[in-house]
Amino acid sequence: MIEVTDFHKKVQRIAAIEIGIARFVACKAIFESGYDEKYKLLQSACNLIDDAETWLKIIERHFPRKTFYVNWESLFLERSQNKEIERVIHEGISSLASSAEKISQQIQEEADRNIIYGFICGKLKASYQVFSEVRSLFSNILNAQDSRYEDFDIIQISTKRSSFEKTINGPKKLGLPKFYEIGESVLELEQPVFTDKIDEVTEYLWHRCARESAASALCSLMAFEYDKLPFEFYYDILHQSYDEARHASFYWKECIKLFPIVLAQSKNKVIVEQIIQFQKYGSGLKLPKEAVFYEMFWNTNLVERFVFMHIDTEAAGIVKFKDRIRWAEQNRLSALSIGLKVDEYDEKFHAKLGGKWLKYIIPDPVERKSEIEKIRLLRGFYILTSVAANDKKSSISDFLRASYPQLA
Repeated sequence: MIEVTDFHKKVQRIAAIEIGIARFVACKAIFESGYDEKYKLLQSACNLIDDAETWLKIIERHFPRKTFYVNWESLFLERSQNKEIERVIHEGISSLASSAEKISQQIQEEADRNIIYGFICGKLKASYQVFSEVRSLFSNILNAQDSRYEDFDIIQISTKRSSFEKTINGPKKLGLPKFYEIGESVLELEQPVFTDKIDEVTEYLWHRCARESAASALCSLMAFEYDKLPFEFYYDILHQSYDEARHASFYWKECIKLFPIVLAQSKNKVIVEQIIQFQKYGSGLKLPKEAVFYEMFWNTNLVERFVFMHIDTEAAGIVKFKDRIRWAEQNRLSALSIGLKVDEYDEKFHAKLGGKWLKYIIPDPVERKSEIEKIRLLRGFYILTSVAANDKKSSISDFLRASYPQLA
């Protein structure tokens, strides 16, 4: 007979496995190119993390809930050294899924033998469904393409301020749809903004899709790379990653709805030519050479990421939504108006999440304020890492490679 403590350890193990698979799936979404594919992967990651939370609540029924810290197993880190990232993800999900099925079977057999564990049976059926959906989705996407990135290596960096640590590096490149075409550097051209002109709004939206995708990737990167944080961190950050992917997919669908209107009304030859190019060849929508500054975020640490994205971007951008919603309503774009409202709610919540986890990492308010101010001084430097990564011939690239060889 399995002791109650052993039974609950198995339940906790199932939760840990689901969290691990969710982190792998989120990492896969970073370099997946399609917006809908990213969205589906992150939806699966959220299903896994939600299921893990339910397992942890089962334990909580019988034992006082303690903080559940998440970490990659040392054996996985050792086996992953210098392997291609897609191979690591594939092997990781396969291994964890096999372990989950084995442990689930043991739990099911024990529940069948002993009615006292009957409360677990319904939960097991739900978990089987989640495992099946994730494995099917992941296999379809993985088999549809070849491995593309080898930028994956293991590091051991412990931070000074907390017990959490960065144990692994995520992908150095962000996957973006093939319909984008890389243009001039942001240093040379002004970037699109949301105005009262429908052609400029349309151009802004296809840029906005890419930015939302980058925000999703940054959240996935945080969940994938960092260990020894509470389960709630991974729950929060993976749900935000899903939110941002949902925004990207939504804005893209709304963007292409505007193409016929722009072609019929706009006198902006630059924007019109890009849309015509896209409709003829499936490409041609321009992004800056630096795309969405993914390299900037890849080179930052956890605290810097929260400051740059949640505090300086998410929170700061909330005030702009009212004018955008008003414009969409005036132009009878009801779907876009509703989407902007939902996005506004999401961004407010994400900004709160950033504040929540910054307080966790740096509890002292004076120290936290000081650290945020110091980090903001580095913003320009990190932006240049993206410029350098996307323009190997520039003097900036030469300087950064010589001075900071560890950068992307």
